[in-house]
Amino acid sequence: MRVVVKLGATVIASAFISVGALPLVLYWVGLSGIEGRPLPTARTQGLSGDYAYLATRFRGRSPVAMTTLTPWTYWFLADSSSPVAWIIARRYNADHLRHRGMLWWHLSGAALTIWITRHWSQDQAVSAAAAILRSGPASNNAFERPITRFTAARVRRARHFAPSARLGARQPAAQRER
Repeated sequence: MRVVVKLGATVIASAFISVGALPLVLYWVGLSGIEGRPLPTARTQGLSGDYAYLATRFRGRSPVAMTTLTPWTYWFLADSSSPVAWIIARRYNADHLRHRGMLWWHLSGAALTIWITRHWSQDQAVSAAAAILRSGPASNNAFERPITRFTAARVRRARHFAPSARLGARQPAAQRER
C-alpha cells in the first residue's frame, strides 16, 4: 500500500513540475527559432511625440505603457499590456525567423514579446514602435486598425446582397404583395 501512495505522489509531483515548466520550455523553444535579438534604439529626444503618436494610432483601445511579462503571465496579460512590444517583435520576426510556419511565427513572436518587455525600457520600446509604424504602410493589426463606419454606399451594397433582398426579387409580383 505504501508503494502505491509513493508512486501516486511521485506521479502527481511530476505532473505539477511538468505543467509549471511548460511555459518556460515554450519560451526557450520560441527564442531558439529567432536569429539574434533586436537592439533598442538609443534615441531619447522626442519621446512625448512618440507617446502621442502611438496613442493616436491605438485610438485609446490599448495602453501605450508596457508591462514586464514572464512566460507564465504572457497568456493573461499579453493582449492588453504589450502592443508596443508586439509591434517590435512582429517586425523583427518578419526578417529573422529560422523556421517558416504559423506555429513558429506565433511561438517565436510570443517569446520575443516577453524578451522585449524584460530587456528593453518602456521609452526604448515606444521609440522603436513609433519608428516602425511611421516607416511602414498602414497595418491590419487589431491595436492599430481604425474603426470604419458604414457609409451609405456600403449599406446599399449590404442590402443588395442580403438574402431577403435576393429572395424578394425572385418572387413574382403577385406573391410579393400577399
